[in-house]
Amino acid sequence: MVTDEGKAVIAAVILLAAAAVIALILRPDPQGHAAWFFALMPGATAAPAFLDIEWKLFHRAGPEVMWTAVVLFSYVWYFVLSYLAIKVYRRVHASH
Repeated sequence: MVTDEGKAVIAAVILLAAAAVIALILRPDPQGHAAWFFALMPGATAAPAFLDIEWKLFHRAGPEVMWTAVVLFSYVWYFVLSYLAIKVYRRVHASH
């Protein structure tokens, strides 16, 4: 049986892949592309702070570091949302 954490990992990977396809490949609204990107890849809002710290420490914040940070922060966001949704569902379902 898959644990709640395992289900959250699977859900986070699926959500991250769907967000990447929509934001980076399909580009639903050319004028609002930045809005779609920040909405679907929330790690883009946290990555600049990480890049500032990384630049001060190692002086090599490049595009690879930026995209890795965006993907990792977005993955963590989707994992937390998925895990919370699973826990809320179980609690609501158990109370009935």
